[in-house]
Amino acid sequence: MPTSQWDGLSQPCDILVVKLSALGDVVHALGAVSIVKRKTDCRLWWLVKSSYLPLFQGVSFVDELITPADISRYFRRFELVIDLQGLFKTGLYTFWLGKRRFGFSKEEVREKAASIFYTDRVSTTSSHVVEKLRELVCEACDIENDGVYDFGLKIFEDDFEGLEGLLPERYVLIVPGAAWSTKRLSEDWCLRFYALARVVLDIPILFLPGLGESCRFKLLSDVLLPELPLRKAIAVISRASVVVAPDTGFLHIAAALGVPCVGLYCASSAVRNGPFPLGEVVECGCPSRGCFKRACHSLCTESIEPSAVLERVVKLLCV
Repeated sequence: MPTSQWDGLSQPCDILVVKLSALGDVVHALGAVSIVKRKTDCRLWWLVKSSYLPLFQGVSFVDELITPADISRYFRRFELVIDLQGLFKTGLYTFWLGKRRFGFSKEEVREKAASIFYTDRVSTTSSHVVEKLRELVCEACDIENDGVYDFGLKIFEDDFEGLEGLLPERYVLIVPGAAWSTKRLSEDWCLRFYALARVVLDIPILFLPGLGESCRFKLLSDVLLPELPLRKAIAVISRASVVVAPDTGFLHIAAALGVPCVGLYCASSAVRNGPFPLGEVVECGCPSRGCFKRACHSLCTESIEPSAVLERVVKLLCV
């Protein structure tokens, strides 16, 4: 519950959501925030890093986008600001931009000092992060959760320009990259998976590298897609029969688009961060699974057996 009394929105106003990054976190927040346009007549603004602006193309429930470079123009511009990030930095942005400022409680916020900038702090009871974010949004806007999670992602024909000839009619897509070393899959893991999969599967297997990652996968050059900007990568994901990825933005884009997917989990928690609303999960056997460490001496996600992942892929292809 909030720490101060809040009577809700007395009239339509401009609401600002603060969720700067990372890609998967922004996708999660989209699903949580979409309720605002269904339940209120407010205009919805979003503060996000400029690198993620292409994600919002076609998202109908977000009216305006701003980046950190813009905030000097918007001092106390917004009647209500909701900080879905929970960092000291985003709390400070919230303080600068909003009159009423909602965030997570001190126990739940990512950086505890962020809570000093909020007028209202909300404790949540849900397990999954999307549902936690929805609880915060509903409390801030004084609306009842309708249980509908619309992520708003759209794919357009021009997103496929330049991809002609690269994509077969059906394919399994592996996305091995991740920002955390504890989530990342190596070329060796990908080669082992590919060796098993091409014997079992009757459709092509493709690998999608992140920006700057192609050099890690030289032995997979025959099935390695080029490095692609965000909109092109989303288009490739949208056409896949199954997507396999660690707990990263591309996995959550697949889940949000309704593409069958298999998430590989070790450092992060599948209960909190699993594919939403649906997706298969394969977890490592590490006793400290869900530690949220960005670096570790253990193999982490790399330790998951490719055969276990392949079983889930076959299951999804048979559905």
